[in-house]
Amino acid sequence: MGLDIEKVANELTIKWELLTNKLNKKVSESIICRVGGNIRDIEVAAELISQELHFSTERLKRRDIESSRALIKLLTLIKAHYFFIRSLQDNLNFLLRESDPELQSKTKIKSMGSCHNKSEDPLHKKISTNFPQYFPWFMHMRMHRNSMKNGVPSTGGSYTTTGDNIEDIAVVYHVLSQSSTYIPIEIKIRDIIESVEMSSKLLDLLEK
Repeated sequence: MGLDIEKVANELTIKWELLTNKLNKKVSESIICRVGGNIRDIEVAAELISQELHFSTERLKRRDIESSRALIKLLTLIKAHYFFIRSLQDNLNFLLRESDPELQSKTKIKSMGSCHNKSEDPLHKKISTNFPQYFPWFMHMRMHRNSMKNGVPSTGGSYTTTGDNIEDIAVVYHVLSQSSTYIPIEIKIRDIIESVEMSSKLLDLLEK
């Protein structure tokens, strides 16, 4: 499963490289650079997460990953991935609007969160019609990213697994609530792969 993270990230990079030639005359160089930067960050993070998962396999079998620095590194890399993914969604909001005059809004909508909240927005309608799974996924991902933004530590995290294989792993962050109790946030390896796949499918709207 670790290698699949690299695979989907690489496929996203290839798709973007093919699209940039078509987009050069439609959108600003600034937004192309921002989206491209996000995608390169995601690809690098995916490679490092994949490597860490590979190196952690034997530790997992011995059930000693929690006592190693490997877990802290993995938790930190996954946090970085979520920041990159979340930033990409906002930049895709700008990209999709710039590429199609019909998706321009009367009021400037600067984030995908604002797009989600405005059901009459042309881009909101296009996403909801052509990609109905996107906004439910986006809000779930955004909730996790917001928890990380508010200070989820990589130290003190843990992992859970239903078996000895990489695909069975989920990492758990512990968030200190306002009532001073710790709330677990579980991120499955599958969630990371899905976040790249959903971003890739959103790019497909450029062709619709």
